[in-house]
Order: sequence, then C-alpha cells, then structure tokens
Amino acid sequence: MILPSFVSNHVHIQSLDSASTIDEFVKREKELETGYLVCTDHGYLGACLDVYKAANNNGLKPILGIEAYHRSDDCSILKESGIENVKEYYKYGHLTISAIDQAAYDALVKLVSDRDLTAETHGSERKPIFTWEDLEYLGQFNITMASGCLVGIIGRHLLADRPDLAIKYYEKLRSIPKPGNFYADLYPHICNKNWVSGGFITLANGKEIKYYLGKKIRTTKFEEIRISDLVNEFNKNSDVGNLIGVKNYSVWEYLEPQKIVHCKQVEAFIESECRPWAPDGDLQLGVNKFIYHLASKYGDVLVGADDAHFAYPDGKIVQEAKLGGMGDSFKFFGTYNRRSSEDLQKYFIDYMGLSQSKFEEILNNNQEWAKKFDNFKLKYDISLPTKFYPENSLMYVKELIDKHGKMDWSDSVR
Repeated sequence: MILPSFVSNHVHIQSLDSASTIDEFVKREKELETGYLVCTDHGYLGACLDVYKAANNNGLKPILGIEAYHRSDDCSILKESGIENVKEYYKYGHLTISAIDQAAYDALVKLVSDRDLTAETHGSERKPIFTWEDLEYLGQFNITMASGCLVGIIGRHLLADRPDLAIKYYEKLRSIPKPGNFYADLYPHICNKNWVSGGFITLANGKEIKYYLGKKIRTTKFEEIRISDLVNEFNKNSDVGNLIGVKNYSVWEYLEPQKIVHCKQVEAFIESECRPWAPDGDLQLGVNKFIYHLASKYGDVLVGADDAHFAYPDGKIVQEAKLGGMGDSFKFFGTYNRRSSEDLQKYFIDYMGLSQSKFEEILNNNQEWAKKFDNFKLKYDISLPTKFYPENSLMYVKELIDKHGKMDWSDSVR
C-alpha cells in the first residue's frame, strides 16, 4: 500500500539543538516527496528567510512558523484553580504556530521582537514568552496553531498530574485561531524513560534536592563547592556538613542549616513513573491518548508531528553533542529525526493501536494542513527609515557619503 507523504508541522531547522543543515532537510523532504519545507524553531524566526529561499530554489513550498513558549503569569484559569505562583507551577508550554500569509508572518515577527525585550534565559536558550493576550492577537490573522509536544501547552499540565487544567488549556487554545486553524498533535515517540543528570542531596529533614552538577553550594565544611565535587567528598567521607547556601546567578542565597545525610550523582535514563493518565509509564503515549480523546470530543483535526531536530537518524549523536554544550548534560530517549509515513505507521497502528483508516486520515489531515500555505509569498523591499530623514533615504545616504567620506574605523569617537 502506498501511503500519503507525511508533512510534519513541527520541524527544528536551526534551533540551538538542531543537528542538520537546511540543505540536509531539503534533501530529506525531497526524498520523502512531501513538496514542502517546514520551519518551527524554538522561539526564533532567524532561519525563516533562508528556509523560504531554499524551498523556492529546490521546488518545495515553504511553511514558516515558530515553536512558541507560552505562559501568562496572571492566568485566570490557574489562579481560579488555587495556583498562586504560576511561574513555579508552569515554567512554559510549547505550541507551534505557522503563518498562512505575509500579514500573519509580519504579525508573528513583530510579536517575537516585542517579546524578546522581556525574554527569559533558561540554560543557554533565550525564550521570548507569549501570553494568552499575545496568542489572541495572533489569532486574528491567518495563522494555524497546534497543541504542542510532551512539554506543550497541554502536556505540561498532565506532567503535573492536573488533567483538569490540561482540559481547560486545550479548550482555551482551540478557541483562539480562526475556525479550522487549530490542530491537535500526536507524536510518534516512545517516552517511557527520562534522562536524569544531576546531583541529588538528601537533608536530615527528608527533603531531596536536585542540582545540576556545576551548581555551587556552601556548607559548614566547604566555603564554596560544586555539586559534582561534593558527591566525591561524600563518597570519601560521609560528613560534608550542613547545607547553608546556594549560589544563584553569582549571588548567594542563604538557607536554614540542614545536615546533608546523603549525596549521589545520576546520569542515566530512568524508567518513568506510572501515572493515572499513563499507566504503563510512557508519558508521550498518555499525552497522545488524552489529546486524541479531546480532539474526538470537540471534532478537532488530528495531525501527526515528529518534532524533528535533524533530517536523518544518524544526526542524533550530533544533537547530543550540542545538547551537552548547552550547560548541562541532557539526552532525548529515542530519536527525533524527520520521520516518514512508514515510520509513523509503525507507531500509530502497531504501538498506539489506531486503525489503518484513522492513520491514513491523519496523514491526509497533514497534507490538507500544508495546502493552506500553497500561496504563501514573502515580499521584502530594502528600505531605510524616513521618519527623521528625507523620503529618498538611499539618495540621502549617498549624499552623506560623498560629503563626509567613508567611516574612519580608526577614530574611536566615530
């Protein structure tokens, strides 16, 4: 049986942890015969113009967008549920947004630029975070929105064992884009193991604290020591004193002294705990079934998404090397390469238990989603500001150069 080509709506072509070039993604899409080149990088639109040009130069149609970060610190849904510290409960949730026309793309560019002014830094990544109001602003334009990955706008609440809030966020999100422009994502990843990297300190009061291995702390025996070194000291001599301080962004936070009774270092894939919504411990499967149920209830369109960070499976080692250079050791269980229809078939039919007809419906939904972008065109006119200068800014600049000469780079004042 010849399956429809799988057009993914979630592809990281040039994120910090992407492991392939644009040319490799072009080659992969041509092999898969999708006819499209999709870009949804983490909080970033910098690759979009290059992707647009590469697609047009290789007979592919560009689909430009972003994997956005979302959090509203004054979210009424969370506040009414008794959650006061929103940021502590909900760091952010992902969703993918793609622009159907230039007006939508320009609105997305403007919003990303505005939010970069208040972006947060998590690890090595700068994250411009969208609020509900930001998403509602974008929803006025011809933009598609999709429910996101395991740590998406829905999945985050399931991971916190709050399916009630996951439902409310799903209902909120699906109401924002124009009718027909919301999509419910299903991902073909097995996530029954979670990578854990860090040092774990157990205190006399029974509390266990996890720190990344480079974190510096202060004890009654050590003025300043890294967690990795503390573990070594504990293994040599179990008495490492009382925990009295933690260094956060070069500033010491002093704590009520507590005896450190155990230290250990963990760098391994750990079996995920079983949850009521993921009884076998596979968290992605649990999220998929939850999303599937809600999409069926509300009549929303289901699509497949592969969250591709590299074009081919052998890119995994490159991604892990890049992740390791981002300030902490981290690995994804499984591979996040650009998947084929046959790859998805093995997951959704053999593993998730969908029928053949439902699976083919999902593939066709992806193709119908992609067709929305068939007429997407970008027009960029090179221009200079005219607010403080004559309307013909280029001529004005030329006159200034003729009058004053070229920049003297040896002049520190200029």
